[in-house]
Amino acid sequence: MKSAEGSGVVGFFHRAWRLIRWPLAVLVVAYIALVVWRIPGYSAEQQSKETVALIQSKHIAPNDVDGKHLPPPPDSKLVDATIAGVDANQNGIRDDVELAIFKEYPNSPYTRAAELQYAID
Repeated sequence: MKSAEGSGVVGFFHRAWRLIRWPLAVLVVAYIALVVWRIPGYSAEQQSKETVALIQSKHIAPNDVDGKHLPPPPDSKLVDATIAGVDANQNGIRDDVELAIFKEYPNSPYTRAAELQYAID
């Protein structure tokens, strides 16, 4: 009687594995490469979403636009001491910028609102 090494279920799986191992390896490597290639794009997308959420969370209050709570003119030495400058009324806008906007647009609350929204840190 002859030995039936290459026949039966074990032989079938052995032949099938020999046929599909290289295409399967190529697919796995391609998948890994695509995942690694997509990581920077995903990170940029997440950062963009966070930035949009931060911008949308900041709103101009009506008190900021109507000029009822304007800050006093800041000391010129303190204004240029840091990039953030002075923000005495704590509305997120440098006082010198806020006063300049009100000086430039004294009769236009809609323009002031747009300028102030743009000036929020």
